[in-house]
Amino acid sequence: MSASLVRATVRAVSKRKLQPTRAALTLTPSAVNKIKQLLKDKPEHVGVKVGVRTRGCNGLSYTLENTETEGDSDEEVIQDGVRVFIEKKAQLTLLGTEMDFVEDKLSMFYEMTYLPLLKACPYEVEKLSSFMFVMFTKEASPSLWKSVLTLQLSLASMFALLASNGTFALTLLKKLGEDNSKNVFIAPLSLSSTLAMVLMGAKGNTAAQMCQTLSLSNSSCGTFNIHLGFQKLLSEVNRTDTQYLLRTANRLFGEKTSDFFLYFKDACRAHYGRMEELDFVSASEESRKRINTWVAEQTEGKIKDLLSANSVNALTRLVLVNAIYFKGNWEKQFNKENTRERPFRVSENVEKPVQMMYNKSTFKITYIEEISTEILVLPYVGQELNMVILLPSEITDVYTVEKALTYEKLVAWTKPDTLSNEELEVFLPRFTLEESYDMEGVLRDLGMTDAFDVAQADFSRMSSSRDLYLSKIVHKSFVEVTEEGTEAAAATGATIMTRSLRKVYKFCADRPFLFFIQHGKTGAILFCGRFCSP
Repeated sequence: MSASLVRATVRAVSKRKLQPTRAALTLTPSAVNKIKQLLKDKPEHVGVKVGVRTRGCNGLSYTLENTETEGDSDEEVIQDGVRVFIEKKAQLTLLGTEMDFVEDKLSMFYEMTYLPLLKACPYEVEKLSSFMFVMFTKEASPSLWKSVLTLQLSLASMFALLASNGTFALTLLKKLGEDNSKNVFIAPLSLSSTLAMVLMGAKGNTAAQMCQTLSLSNSSCGTFNIHLGFQKLLSEVNRTDTQYLLRTANRLFGEKTSDFFLYFKDACRAHYGRMEELDFVSASEESRKRINTWVAEQTEGKIKDLLSANSVNALTRLVLVNAIYFKGNWEKQFNKENTRERPFRVSENVEKPVQMMYNKSTFKITYIEEISTEILVLPYVGQELNMVILLPSEITDVYTVEKALTYEKLVAWTKPDTLSNEELEVFLPRFTLEESYDMEGVLRDLGMTDAFDVAQADFSRMSSSRDLYLSKIVHKSFVEVTEEGTEAAAATGATIMTRSLRKVYKFCADRPFLFFIQHGKTGAILFCGRFCSP
């Protein structure tokens, strides 16, 4: 953090008197009004050019240059520079993350603020951190104020979404894995963001059921903020300055004669992706091919023919598509020369041959006594993404672990202070999974029924048409794990506990295991799966 920033802190604003020697900045009337709306108690000093950052009470605070204060040793003032804070602790909700302006350019300091907190216990973030920071330079303008507030809100919403997305991911993993004999691979972020796009146009019981299914009902962010959160989360994982390639793309394909509201199309474009109008009525096959071509482009050709022949027709009015593609190299690659054929125990009495990769190096690992499972973290180049592998011991099985797993437990088990660096011999199968799921039945079982019922579906925020409903949702996913790294793609179309660490010198995934590909900075689960049969 820049040393030129000012910070003043006091215990209670009502007991302090400030005598500034120079004002830090001037807030515009619109900015003052916005601050008043944010603050519950609307303090009288809103709009003055001096103030303090308060702790433990509601109120407005912003920091001064060369400030002289009266008070006890609890106060701290660092000279030179300007930082403005807005703080509201009336609600136990996560409202933002810390930012700093350097030469009028915005940069986010996750590492100095929420990243440690997030890694410690992200599912309790809302309880532990209930404040909002906004910083200005001396030349802060109304447009800058607006952009900062928008960014703060989207950051807040993104963090509030993490637990919801994590819970939804594990719910899907368990539901799709009810057949113990099958591999599972899904892209929960891909699917949830697609459904969130539909949610944006839903009302009433349809919207309520979707929120419940997506585990959003108890989220601290409101319905509108859900979409800001997804927008920010997708922009974070899609950043171009990374050492991995990950791209997500959402698009709404609508019948060009349907009366879709302009504000809905604008909202789609702002949060997820632009709407494209096609001629389903008179050119349904050409429309299907256009959609499949777009998906193939977004997934580098890994997902082809998402929509099968005859899946759209002249009655189609709305097709929602999301594509996600990932390719990353291991930070510590496996040597191809060490790959050997070895047996993989599908069950107690069944073995199948598999190409087993080998790597001897230092990795982060832990042993969770509660479920008798080893957890290994394999970082990708730059440690911006990780593959987390849960390998049950000989005395348990992957299905027992799967049932016991919750998002809160997964977070707790993979905290930095739970993992230890160990010199390991890692044996991991080289595998490719390509899975396709009809999600309608799964989502119905999870309580999302009205959206698929033409008589019950309420998408009146999307269009004036009253016959809109979801007829089919298909989720296709692809992952390839090799010595160099991982390649994964997925597309969706809609027509803390006691633990025990022990040294582990060999990690041999020669039996069914769970795996997750996580975004390091946010902790978002991008992909998850179960490998139980080569």
